[in-house]
Amino acid sequence: MDFPYAILWHCNLLPRLVYASICCTMSSIKLKTSDKKEVMVDRDLLVKWSRPMGDMLEACPDTGEIPFENIDERTMKKIVGWCEHHQHDNPGYLGVDMGMGDKVLRLKSLHDIPQWDERFLNGTTMNEMCYLLQATSLLEMDDLQNILGRLLARQLQGKDEGEMESLLHSAVTGNNVIH
Repeated sequence: MDFPYAILWHCNLLPRLVYASICCTMSSIKLKTSDKKEVMVDRDLLVKWSRPMGDMLEACPDTGEIPFENIDERTMKKIVGWCEHHQHDNPGYLGVDMGMGDKVLRLKSLHDIPQWDERFLNGTTMNEMCYLLQATSLLEMDDLQNILGRLLARQLQGKDEGEMESLLHSAVTGNNVIH
């Protein structure tokens, strides 16, 4: 049996519910990118995956917009997409031990990348990879940075100095795609 939306509409409740669900999400925060675009993200998700953002939002809880002068919209959307997929995971899920001040990587090889993460980053150019690495470093997102580092290392594995230089140079020109 369908829910009687007509009753909600007649009582003027449906428009209020729709407005509240769309416009009044107090848990969202606006991220203003270097190219002056806005990316919305759940505040709790940002705090969960980025220590600096958690510290900043704890110190200034009424912040509604955070400007990022070093992260463009494409990179930010990729990061937010990764965070949204991993919303039910805990930081350190890849085996990075945060205790005792030392990070101990328990993954065994460069091929230990979760399947979803590998598919998500498949087709990323070397240029995009560099932007993502910069952004994850700035945001202190260890798990995503770990995955990106492994993908980069995999690309460089077995290459001689000239091939590495050529591959890394492609980050500037944006010609190389990671598979």
